[in-house]
Amino acid sequence: MKTNKIKLSVPPDLKFTATIENFVDVIMPHFNVQNRVDMSNKLRSILNEAFVNVIRHSKENLDENVEILFEIEKPKLVIDFHDQGRGIQVQGHFPPYPDELKSNSFTFQKTIDGEVVAHIEDNNTVNLSFREYDMDEMSAKEMLKNVKDGGMGLSLIIKLVDRVRFIYKEGKGNRLEITKTFEPQK
Repeated sequence: MKTNKIKLSVPPDLKFTATIENFVDVIMPHFNVQNRVDMSNKLRSILNEAFVNVIRHSKENLDENVEILFEIEKPKLVIDFHDQGRGIQVQGHFPPYPDELKSNSFTFQKTIDGEVVAHIEDNNTVNLSFREYDMDEMSAKEMLKNVKDGGMGLSLIIKLVDRVRFIYKEGKGNRLEITKTFEPQK
């Protein structure tokens, strides 16, 4: 199957958030989905959250554009955000991660309804997933203790897509790779 690749280069400024969100209008016609409006809104949220996170966490290299690569291989969409940040910190380490962390999972971030789990695939790759809490077994006080400034965006992205990973390459920076497979229209 043919893969279409579209590259978007955007200045690292939050005033370009709408530009990135509106790029959904270029992507969605490639997919035959049941509820196009709903899926478009979800993709806008994903792009918004990912762009905002790249800007917030790549402070040391904000003079370079944020590169976003969209790979369309129906029914799959892969979105790569490239930046020159340090990667994500897991267990006190930035990539490359020490060998003793490989193949292990750690709570990366707690949210009100669960936690983002980081699984160290190799020295340079972290797969992220979301583990939901049993809300019926938690008191309001327990839920609120997990509320922190930030973190909801990443958990939202993970919940809306099939796979989220961070891939670090020495000297080439960091990639946030987001994969979504669309259910075809019935």
